[in-house]
Parts: sequence; C-alpha cells; structure tokens
Amino acid sequence: MTTRSENDFLESMLEWERAPMTPVAEWFEPKLQLTDPDGLSDVEITRLLAQTVKQLYSVHIVLEFTDHLSDRELYTLIVRDILPAYEKKLNRRSTYLHWDCADTSGDPETWLRFYATEDEREVWAAETGGKLPEMADPPYRRRLPKAAM
Repeated sequence: MTTRSENDFLESMLEWERAPMTPVAEWFEPKLQLTDPDGLSDVEITRLLAQTVKQLYSVHIVLEFTDHLSDRELYTLIVRDILPAYEKKLNRRSTYLHWDCADTSGDPETWLRFYATEDEREVWAAETGGKLPEMADPPYRRRLPKAAM
C-alpha cells in the first residue's frame, strides 16, 4: 500500500469514528419527508420514486437489489425503512452507503432467487445445507445509479 493510500484509509477510519449516527432523512437540508405511499396512485409513486432515487444518490446512497420490488414496494421501503434508519454519514466523495433492498443477510431467498450467480448459489448450498429456490428473472428491471463498493 502506498503512503498516500494508507493515509487515505486512516483518514476514512477517523472520519467513520467521528461521524454521528443520524436518520437518513436528516442527511438532507431540509429534512427529506416523503408522502405516505398508501395515498398515492401508481403514477405518482413512479414519479416520486425516480425523484427520490436521485435525491438519495445526491447524498451518496445507492440502492442495491431492487429489481424484485415494484415501484410501490421500493418507494414504501424507502419511506418506512431507509429514511428513518440511523446511519453514519461520511462526507467523502468516494464513500457510498449501499442499501441492500433484498435483505440478503437476514433472508437470503430473494438474493438466491433473483441475484446470485450459479457459483454463489452452489457455495451457499454447500456452506448452509439449505435448499436453493428456483432461479428467476427479477420482474422490475431498473437502471439505478451505481457506485463501487
């Protein structure tokens, strides 16, 4: 590792240690408040979802594994799970919060069905002894902003 890379890494660790935990909604000025999805039409949901994804990306939040969710389901996840979640906001241009919308650590079935490669599925089955779900194409293909891990 070069001295420059090591210093950058150490700076990022220090920033992580010092960053306060705040709700994601408070990362915006003013605080991001979205309309409850229950009172919105599908057209309104689709429009607001596109706008919200751009807003999240503007504060370095990238949504991962979303193609199994309808626009309404994804918007609802943002409103009810992401915005109130307490996370550390880092002000580094190269740092992104990658939000796992498939809950791969808590319930791997969605990831295994829609996103895992055949090799990943085989490794998972060998390590856990679990039964693999049938592979399927995600029903809602999206082109969302991406960022390197």
